[in-house]
Amino acid sequence: GFTGSMRTLLKLHEIDGKMFPLPVLESRRMEPEQSSLLSSKGILTSFCLYDDGTCGLEDVPEDDLNANFGNGDGGAPGGDGTLNPDLKEPSSLPVAKCGGNRSVAAQLRESIAKGGAARDVEISEAPKAKRQRGMNGTVRVLFLGTGCAEPSKYRGGTGILVEFPSGAILLDAGESVWGQMVRYFGKRRALQKLSSISCVWVSHKHADHMLGLVSLLHHRASADRLLLVGPYVVHKWLQSCGPGLQSKYLFRHHSRFMSDPHVWQRYMKPLGITGFDSIPVYHCRDAYAAVLTHEDRWKISFSGDTRPCKAFIEASRGSTILIHEATFETKYHGHAERKKHCTISEALEISKQVQAEMTVLTHFSQRYPYVPPELRERMARHENIPVIAFDGLCIESSRLVEYAALMPKISAILESTGDEGKP
Repeated sequence: GFTGSMRTLLKLHEIDGKMFPLPVLESRRMEPEQSSLLSSKGILTSFCLYDDGTCGLEDVPEDDLNANFGNGDGGAPGGDGTLNPDLKEPSSLPVAKCGGNRSVAAQLRESIAKGGAARDVEISEAPKAKRQRGMNGTVRVLFLGTGCAEPSKYRGGTGILVEFPSGAILLDAGESVWGQMVRYFGKRRALQKLSSISCVWVSHKHADHMLGLVSLLHHRASADRLLLVGPYVVHKWLQSCGPGLQSKYLFRHHSRFMSDPHVWQRYMKPLGITGFDSIPVYHCRDAYAAVLTHEDRWKISFSGDTRPCKAFIEASRGSTILIHEATFETKYHGHAERKKHCTISEALEISKQVQAEMTVLTHFSQRYPYVPPELRERMARHENIPVIAFDGLCIESSRLVEYAALMPKISAILESTGDEGKP
């Protein structure tokens, strides 16, 4: 699964490196022939493609990205940061020189397809490349999983990390969420990020939205209890998983968590949240959508899983970011009705009614590893479409106006591989 998703991410990174950041690579021990690509300061490194056409491995930066988005007090590196004592300090970071980002990614994809690795790309010495800068906005949204039902090698179970300067909220926790955090941040920073999450909001009881809770709670090292908002069955399920998890979270049902003054003061106010509404929707029993409002006058709305729901449309009007499920193409309307999901055309109609500044479609059927054909056809007719979520998509509040314009490029580069629609 990693090879397939890495191919996809490399292609998307070609278009916009900040929108689709590459994952962090970690290894406790490497063979001598691999050491030429190790960071001189340690083994926690990130593979980067730069604007000047170079690529290489560099330390995960302790820069303004970490300063703006606090990692919390918890999380211990343990042995994950252990240095290889056999490594020598190189005078400069080795990088691969190619004729541009497309050339670099093409060689990497070819190497992976043949069973090779990044180190198989020809390496030449060059001056150390510049580090990528962190985000300048006040909030960012990272899509850790964008598929439905069982995870595939392209789309994992639902998970949306909303990061603020002072902490984070996780919307849904599919079974692959913790693994995705480790992949995108590295183990050490993933533990820190996990400690910075003050609230996990679970939309409903289905496994692709809650199965990742056990691993998240197991790895969370912070002494502060996590606020867990969800249906009652989620709490009962966690109780059945053993007594060790109970001390790590405070459970509140959707219907009453915001009426609790302790919850408001302890978990919401530090993030600047002025409203956090759970809206009952049409899916399974005890299913909800979320609408978050902030003191800086922005609003994020997340549909969860649902058929078109008037109450959610009304509550989410004027959203800064609308995140809506679009599980099926319109031709599968019967499937959508039976399984209580939305079609793409229904999601687009809801987007028009909400009049959000930006709409992101997610929770796609696993029959759509890339861009659903219906959306490609709309792009071919030059119709405006929302942003299409992929695992690893990072939305920055300072760049909202840019994202929709990139969708035709994203569709074209993915369609050109010839394996569209083949999970």
